[in-house]
Amino acid sequence: MKLQDAMKKAVGMFGADVIGERRLFCILDDFLSFDEYPAMKQAMRVFSRRSIGRDLLCRGTEREGYLKSASEAKRSLAVSSAIRREFADYAIDCVSYALGHLESVDEPLDHGFDAAADLSRADEGDAYLQLIMGEKCFYGDGLPQDYAEALSWYRKAADQGDAGAEFCLGWMYENGLGVTRDCAEALKWYRLAADQDYAEAENSLGELYRGGLGTPQDYGEAVRWFYRAARQGNADAENSLGTMYAGGFGVLRDYSEALKWYLRAAAKHHPTARYNLGCLCEHGLGTPRDDAKALSLFRLAAADGEPDAKKKLEFLSRLDEPRQQRMGWAGRLIHAFGLGGK
Repeated sequence: MKLQDAMKKAVGMFGADVIGERRLFCILDDFLSFDEYPAMKQAMRVFSRRSIGRDLLCRGTEREGYLKSASEAKRSLAVSSAIRREFADYAIDCVSYALGHLESVDEPLDHGFDAAADLSRADEGDAYLQLIMGEKCFYGDGLPQDYAEALSWYRKAADQGDAGAEFCLGWMYENGLGVTRDCAEALKWYRLAADQDYAEAENSLGELYRGGLGTPQDYGEAVRWFYRAARQGNADAENSLGTMYAGGFGVLRDYSEALKWYLRAAAKHHPTARYNLGCLCEHGLGTPRDDAKALSLFRLAAADGEPDAKKKLEFLSRLDEPRQQRMGWAGRLIHAFGLGGK
């Protein structure tokens, strides 16, 4: 089965929203052998990880506007996944085909990597292939999973200024994979990638400043980096900005502004943003109180694995009748939505 056919099958079985969900990679892997499409394996992994599908869906499905967004997505995918542009074009064209915006797709003449040749070129200093070798070692993709080896390849590419490798190196230092955890070192590499407008690195810098990891805690600086990432449509950063405004961290508390950022992230199917948006609706903060919408958002977030949303639904379902009545809306909606109330 070709990638475009697998993509269309996924949309047929699970609906168009699957394009924006992280499970898409696993679904496609079930339908076809990614071993036959090594470049696509890299491309679709990054496609899911960077929420490119969510961005495409949230910009509308009208054909002309969609195809303009798809063109931007091709550039973004080529840069962020470090694959040849023809492979990025093919991956996005497969999505467009599955959504009915293209009648056919031209498959690349070759499917990706030649392991022996690529290793040789990586050893000779090809930064793009050094990054790819790092990814292969990190995920155990055609090579034994080895975080220390992945770190070594990422460093070689990062030393040549590759933004994707700089981000990966920072992430491994932050999480202590293949190296002793060192958030200050992570901060250094994230900043280098962020200086090249790498959105994930900008968001990660915001997280480090917010948590005081590797640097003194600085909410104002966190907000600045979240803004930079959100400007590029990064859903994690949009959700984090919402949280900063809701809590008054580094900015004046402003629930209307929090609502704006949560809405942007939730439109990209961000589970935590949906939960946070539900909380604003539940309490009437920045928006009129809307109990039904709150519960609907909690359920959507829980379905996508958001742990706080699951706890919220479990809490509501276990309330006894007197407490349900005291909470008012919770009791009515538990019965209405079948969440276990008696």
